[in-house]
Amino acid sequence: MPVSASALDILIFIAFFVVNVVVGFRVRGKSQTFREYAVGNKKFSTATLTATIVATWVSGSVFFYSIEQTYSKGLYYILALPGIPAGQLIIAYLVGPRMGKFMHNISVPEVLGELYGKTVQFIIALSSVLYSVGFISIQFKVISQVLVILFGYKGLEVPIISATLVILYSTFGGVKAVTFTDVVQFFTFGSFLPVFALVIWGYLPAPGEQVGYLLNTSPFFSLREVIDWTPEFMGTVALLCYFMTTPSLPPQLFQRMVMARDTTQLKQAFTYAAVLIALMLVIIVWVSILLLADHPGLAPNQVVDYMVNKYTYPGLKGLLGVGVIALAMSTADSLLNSCAVLMANDMLPMVASKPQNALKIAKRSTFVLGFSALLMDLQVQNLLQLLLLTANFYIPIVAVPIALTIFGFQTSKRVVFMAIATGFVVTATCLFYFKSVNSFFPGMLANLGVMLGAHYGLGERGGWGYNPRKKPIEFA
Repeated sequence: MPVSASALDILIFIAFFVVNVVVGFRVRGKSQTFREYAVGNKKFSTATLTATIVATWVSGSVFFYSIEQTYSKGLYYILALPGIPAGQLIIAYLVGPRMGKFMHNISVPEVLGELYGKTVQFIIALSSVLYSVGFISIQFKVISQVLVILFGYKGLEVPIISATLVILYSTFGGVKAVTFTDVVQFFTFGSFLPVFALVIWGYLPAPGEQVGYLLNTSPFFSLREVIDWTPEFMGTVALLCYFMTTPSLPPQLFQRMVMARDTTQLKQAFTYAAVLIALMLVIIVWVSILLLADHPGLAPNQVVDYMVNKYTYPGLKGLLGVGVIALAMSTADSLLNSCAVLMANDMLPMVASKPQNALKIAKRSTFVLGFSALLMDLQVQNLLQLLLLTANFYIPIVAVPIALTIFGFQTSKRVVFMAIATGFVVTATCLFYFKSVNSFFPGMLANLGVMLGAHYGLGERGGWGYNPRKKPIEFA
């Protein structure tokens, strides 16, 4: 059973939150334009960009879920993980070099809105916000779960305080505050993770022999047993495809791309991020294998509890807690900031009767969206289903139009509406009639088929390499 927190663990938690709040408010600057609030001033170093990409993409839920799934499924889960760094490399080497004409934009809906009109811009922004609020709720739920697992604490005060701190520095600091707190959070978890793996290794009486025996005898770690035309392996392939859908450019990732000075820095930052993410995933998998070698037979939902109760002690328990919470906070604050930008730039101006102050709207939107996600966390229990639902209605709608646009394809408004509607309907059908959590893939394929088929079938202007836009703004 979880034990109560020691004074040292509580001190570590307090110090971590104080450092994040101080950094968040000190780096925000005295005054900001809306563009600076949204994407900064393009003066971030490559190291800073790399850290914020990693901290944003590797969430607290990824840590928990990866340990549980590796422990219980072995290669059925491990073989899907390369899709995560592969997605970053796709951004670096295929998408990034083609981003030059979009580096002046601040959101995916804005890019598509310039080509296909305000209605498309609003639809894409709404889809992005719905997806993001669900994912923010998941991160707030992770914070609550960490406190229960580590200390047996089930009160609402600390999760509410934690979420409030994230909301406040995201609201008033903008992307600059989010970025530099991401750096703090990246180093918090990045430095703790290998230390924790070494601690578990030291607990095993004969770690090399135990791990070797596991890998040689367990069918879950045999390529010959795993790779086959089975439903389990097809699920692995679907998960690999999902992890590689980074080029669908969720709002926080597109924001990181246009924060770069130019496409060269973008390529460097995402390449370094792919390497670091791969290293972190290797260590997480290694921790899971060590746990399985030490104590097989646990149910997936018991794995993290066992890990905490057996291998942590005062001080290390606090470091584990702030490490996982750092991942959750870094993902939540990035999503909050990018959502607020969508509200101020791509949604409210479409329905407002007169011009609005975008910076004020963004700050108010951060506050409202953050507490909406917190309320959802407190009221809804099965947030995983909510996340799958919102994600399935983001990728099939957004991935194809933005990918084709970046690679130089343009069509008419009616074709885009047809493709978006088809992706939505196919996804909804798979979700509600076939009960498939992988509904994003057929929906995305349907979107692509209609986009290309209707374009050429209807004889629309445009196509590949068609770009009537003016020369884009260049940044020094």
